[in-house]
This record gives sequence, C-alpha cells and structure tokens, in this order.
Amino acid sequence: MENMHICCKPGYSFRDVSSVELLMNNHQGIKAEIDARNDSFTTCIELGKSLLARQHYATEEVIRPDHL
Repeated sequence: MENMHICCKPGYSFRDVSSVELLMNNHQGIKAEIDARNDSFTTCIELGKSLLARQHYATEEVIRPDHL
C-alpha cells in the first residue's frame, strides 16, 4: 500500500509498461475488495446516519469537516 502512495503522487511518471501493468493489477485487486465489501460500507453509513438522527452524544465530533 505504501508503494501506491509513492507512485500516485502528482508528477510521477512510469518508466516501463510492466510497472503500469503491475499497478493496474494491484488497483483492480483493491477495487474488487472494496466492491466485495460494499454491503458492509452501506450498513456502516446507514448506522452512522441513524446515530446522527438520534442526536448521539458524539454527533458534533462525527460531523466535523476533517472527518469528511
């Protein structure tokens, strides 16, 4: 994951096709994991919305701009 942060910085250019293919395969794997967990993300978001609607004690902390 750390390599992804390094190579995805603005201005980074790839030197060869195999590096691009490796990164694309890695990206597709990560995307597949995220897609497979979509139901969990949806459940988590809905739970958060219900807590906010009930004025949970941590509402102010949850809606801070640095959490968005």
